[in-house]
Amino acid sequence: MALTAPEALGGTQIKIGELILKTPLFTSEWGDQKLYFQHKNQMFDRQFWPREWKRLGEDMIYDKSDP
Repeated sequence: MALTAPEALGGTQIKIGELILKTPLFTSEWGDQKLYFQHKNQMFDRQFWPREWKRLGEDMIYDKSDP
């Protein structure tokens, strides 16, 4: 899911993808401790945002030390 615009400006969530597994899903200690999805910092995209979005100051801050 992704927002079409900030919620404060009337943005709505839309489906942008779907994961389809080819095998059953299994959990593992290694996966729980070592496997992480990387969140890209949106500051690199700010140059392409409309001015109204930038003024909101709603950027997400990800803390790598927070599990």
